[in-house]
Amino acid sequence: FGDNEVRLSDQIIERDPSFGTGARIDIRHKPDSSSFQLTYEIMMIVSTDFQYASMLWAPSAIPAIIKSVILEPATISPGPGRTKTDMKLVSEMIFPNRDSIEKYRFALITMYYNRDHLGTVVDGKLAVKTLSLVSNPVGNRLSALVHLEGPEKVKLTLLDITGRAVGEKSLQGNAGLNTVDLDCSHLPNGAYKLIAFTGKQAYSQTVIIQK
Repeated sequence: FGDNEVRLSDQIIERDPSFGTGARIDIRHKPDSSSFQLTYEIMMIVSTDFQYASMLWAPSAIPAIIKSVILEPATISPGPGRTKTDMKLVSEMIFPNRDSIEKYRFALITMYYNRDHLGTVVDGKLAVKTLSLVSNPVGNRLSALVHLEGPEKVKLTLLDITGRAVGEKSLQGNAGLNTVDLDCSHLPNGAYKLIAFTGKQAYSQTVIIQK
């Protein structure tokens, strides 16, 4: 960072200069919310003497309540050509030439605090082959069916209308149909979004809770 703080509307992210040549982000000044996403821009300056560069970080140092940290180049317009990297899943990004360095000269980093990064979600009728509901509306318990082509980890998250996660369950799924139950007894009546995250894609269905 070029300064010791980064301003995001009325919020301030502080830079800790003691963290070597890098910068530790202090989220103690986070917005007063149990679930939010925070985006800020960084600028990478590399001397023209260097033809390659790399960024290193420690995913294990990212608190568990931060579900994802998405890094993407701000020099490319949003779309298929704009690669997104989850910094919780990898620990390094290598820039092998000057073109790649310039591509990430300005980058966006988005932290998802107690909220999942949805990316591209297949919804409704298009998702029913992979994610379906046993019944809808539901009462105190939601039952969903997840169809998988092979064994893989699946995470199901139930979101309220504000995007806040109100229910969550992870499982090691098997090939074929997998039944997943979520407790809804503590939730008020209304519309919710159930999202299933697989290793390749996210699928969602609208859930109506009516007791």
